[in-house]
Amino acid sequence: MPNVVLLKLLILIIFIVPFFPPSSFAVLYQGGFTLLILASVFALQKARKLNLIIAFVVICIKWGVLGYNNELRNISNIPQLLFFMYIVGRILLQIATERHSTTHMILDCLNGYFLSVLVSALLIGITAFFLPGSFNFSNVAETPVEGMNEYIYHAIVVFSTTGFGDIIPNTPQAKSVSNLISVSGQLYVAVIITLLLGNRRSSSQQRLNIDQKPS
Repeated sequence: MPNVVLLKLLILIIFIVPFFPPSSFAVLYQGGFTLLILASVFALQKARKLNLIIAFVVICIKWGVLGYNNELRNISNIPQLLFFMYIVGRILLQIATERHSTTHMILDCLNGYFLSVLVSALLIGITAFFLPGSFNFSNVAETPVEGMNEYIYHAIVVFSTTGFGDIIPNTPQAKSVSNLISVSGQLYVAVIITLLLGNRRSSSQQRLNIDQKPS
């Protein structure tokens, strides 16, 4: 089931990779994100062929930049960021058109949430790359080029509005990015609840109409 594969990859990247040696982070994150791009296409029910072409273009740009200069990995994340934003939008549309509250819909909700976290992490990384010193990352070993572990951690804390305060945005631009991520997290939950309630109401109305039809 494509949705299950996508969810497993998201859990691997967000929660499991940090348990590996830091020296392997770059390889695991870059490889994991590449697989994630492909898996996210198969999790969509419509326009799969077109989305697969877009995914291959994103992967080619990503690895082309990495092949040219590995220090530009955050620049290579820009098309990846746009692609995942597109995928999250398509997942929300997929949830909105789903007629029944199924396991498939729940998986879509989880995948959309975790993909939104990764979108936030990529946005933080790009901001840190172009505006060094934007965030006071707690781990000095995590540079603005290699800090995906820190980016994901900060993204989850802000996206979920937990706000531990150990990583602080230092510049107006970084504060604006953090504000955007925080608001996006609340909006995502609100949209998901609205879509699920709407689908449930629609399903109940359909069953009622069927029951009321004359036999």
